[in-house]
Amino acid sequence: MTSKSNSLEPGDLLVRRAVEDWKQFATGGPIEPVIKDLHELRTRDPEARKSPEHYRAHLEQLSKQLSQQSLLPNMEILGVKSGYILARDKSRSQTLLVGHQVRDVVVHSTSGRWHARQGAYRPLETSPGRIGPADVRQGNQINDCKWQARLASLVQADPEAVSKMIRDNHNGTYTVKFPGAPGKPQTVFAPTPWERATFSAGGGEWPLILSKAYRQLERIPFGPPGAARNTEGLLTGKPQSLLAIFDLPCHSQAKDPRVRAAQCAARPLPFNFFGGTVSKWVDRHSHQLSGLQSKDVSRVLSESLANHMIVNTVFDAAKLKAIKPGVSAYTSDGHGGAVQVNLQGRHAYSVLSYDQHRQVVVLRNPWGKNFETRTHKQAGDGTVKMPFSQFVGTILALDLEKTSRSR
Repeated sequence: MTSKSNSLEPGDLLVRRAVEDWKQFATGGPIEPVIKDLHELRTRDPEARKSPEHYRAHLEQLSKQLSQQSLLPNMEILGVKSGYILARDKSRSQTLLVGHQVRDVVVHSTSGRWHARQGAYRPLETSPGRIGPADVRQGNQINDCKWQARLASLVQADPEAVSKMIRDNHNGTYTVKFPGAPGKPQTVFAPTPWERATFSAGGGEWPLILSKAYRQLERIPFGPPGAARNTEGLLTGKPQSLLAIFDLPCHSQAKDPRVRAAQCAARPLPFNFFGGTVSKWVDRHSHQLSGLQSKDVSRVLSESLANHMIVNTVFDAAKLKAIKPGVSAYTSDGHGGAVQVNLQGRHAYSVLSYDQHRQVVVLRNPWGKNFETRTHKQAGDGTVKMPFSQFVGTILALDLEKTSRSR
């Protein structure tokens, strides 16, 4: 008589369990439960045991559900191989082994054996003057603009910080010591071709190494898009403060006076210069949200950038859309001229410089590109110039973080 524990589960229930186990894996859990689920899809489902087609149908169902939930975008699961999950990247027709280290796979043309390879070792260039914000190019499938913009702002404000963080072990691995987590060094393999294509759209090597180490530290080695978290202070070990734009008096749009009063009362502590400098404010209000009036943005920008601080910003999508025929944001056309480009709302940008005399702000999109307002064609290298008046009228906040060069 068959015991209840040995009873077979329907394939759809096993797929559902595999999705739940993958969610745990994607947020730092072990991969072994997912591998067990895939084994059981083949061995415990009666139809799958009889027919490989049924097993492949279950895998297609699992791949579809993972893709729909942004857990494994644009990927097709093929099975299990050598303790890894075998998958295919449909956009690049590339086969991968997915585990706590994602590795590219090649098939030997004669033996048919699978060979996993680590990324090809490349001499790492981190010398100040040889690296810069242009090395940062956010991958197309990973929604971590906040992290990528922080990398670009860091190398702009304190390029020596990059070389201090990364040690080349000259054996195909690198050890990263984040100033914000000094007791947790991370050793990672050289980026694989798949990782270069996924996490970086043709950028430099150092951002990829820091990104691998960061995701390993946070246990999100193959996490879903938008998994960037706990980035504040990690790259610098220094105080950080978020300044949201709140003009006084409060102009809540709520019709109910009680709601309006509550919204105004809930605004963050207003920023002021009573302490003397932006640096002192950040020291005293580290990891806090403060309210910044528009009239103070110019001084805050000037002081922060002159003091070698990381400065990032996010735009209000509604305010950008309200400006007709579009924000006066321009990038190089590659021929000595300039073209107008769109800015993205709810997307992190690095603030690279501010010319207070000419009232011009220079930003950089971590995508490493922008799109023309008129034709929507790709344009430039991500760098954008815009008038300060439109900058201050459309941003939601300034994200400030001190570096080792900040006073």
